[in-house]
Amino acid sequence: MSLSNLFFDGGKAELAKGLSPNFQVSHSFTMATASQPATYHFGAVFVAGKHLLHGLFDTAGSFQGKYHYSFTSNLTAKLQAHIAKQQQQSMLQNELEYNGADYSVNVKAINPDLQDGSGIYTASWLQSVSKSVALGGELIAQKAAMGEPVDTGVNLVARWAASPVAPAVGDATK
Repeated sequence: MSLSNLFFDGGKAELAKGLSPNFQVSHSFTMATASQPATYHFGAVFVAGKHLLHGLFDTAGSFQGKYHYSFTSNLTAKLQAHIAKQQQQSMLQNELEYNGADYSVNVKAINPDLQDGSGIYTASWLQSVSKSVALGGELIAQKAAMGEPVDTGVNLVARWAASPVAPAVGDATK
């Protein structure tokens, strides 16, 4: 609840309940304000072994979902989706991540279209070269539609820690 000097600006309530060690649900209610309508969100999380599922529905008709599958302790596949009623607002992201002893590799496809090859594709690598220094790079390719040229970009990163830290594993994603 937010109070101001002149008027009541709204309120929000969140409830979460673990129904089992592997399953949890949540409800979120927001009161309408002068600029925003009232909203309701329902969420659920399921975790079992190598699987993690998380979903969220709202009153606007949107769905957001994540699925993670751990092939091994080092290799994880991730799928993330956002489905909306508004045109051009839906999104699909596929990701594969491998974390080695002193490096991390990540490949990602965002809104891939296998027919025309459009989408955003990234590949990144982060490597510890000493206890204080890590170096990495990322290659990005984007194609808007069939017949359009491919736009590419390269990002380079260097990480330095004043005091030695554990290997920079898992930092390759943003």
